[in-house]
Amino acid sequence: MTPRMITTLGLRLGLRPEEVEAFVAREGQAGETAISREIRFLTMETVALLSDGSHRAILEMTSMEGFVPDTRWIARALDLTIDEVNMALSRLTRLGLLEMVAPDRWIDRSEASASSDAGFAQRVIRRLSEQARRLSSVKDDEATSPAATIEIGAEQLPAVIGLIERLQGETADLQPDEDKYQLEIYLTPINPKHQTKEPT
Repeated sequence: MTPRMITTLGLRLGLRPEEVEAFVAREGQAGETAISREIRFLTMETVALLSDGSHRAILEMTSMEGFVPDTRWIARALDLTIDEVNMALSRLTRLGLLEMVAPDRWIDRSEASASSDAGFAQRVIRRLSEQARRLSSVKDDEATSPAATIEIGAEQLPAVIGLIERLQGETADLQPDEDKYQLEIYLTPINPKHQTKEPT
């Protein structure tokens, strides 16, 4: 993003001038490294999150009585497509604002229901800043790790979700040593024609 675009977005989000300057400086860093790409991606995700109220709505729903941690249920409740809900959940978990501690238990780490709009935005920006600082402290060669993109069909999705849940259960029993790594798996629809509303 250009400095002008960052400044415009920063003003709309109510950021302090020094925060805007920090984002402009970070964007202007020479060279595209794995770390700078990740910071750029997280920044774009944060802007998308703050410009779409469905993210906060999902977080607030997690503390409501009768909440069902299911994408189809959330899509019906908020009149969204399942794909829109999945994208929102991906952003929320990636930024550490939502924790899925179990298939039937999600925790709002942003305290969205107890925050004003400005307070919520500040928490989201603070979380981005924390992640950017953490990434900036890592050497670029340390940040380079094996990665793979795998395309699957819709009929394979239940089997893949089963594999992810099994992996989640098995890794929960492992005792981490001093060197810790984070594994992130995202299921993102790549065919726009499948973005349909879930029937009520």
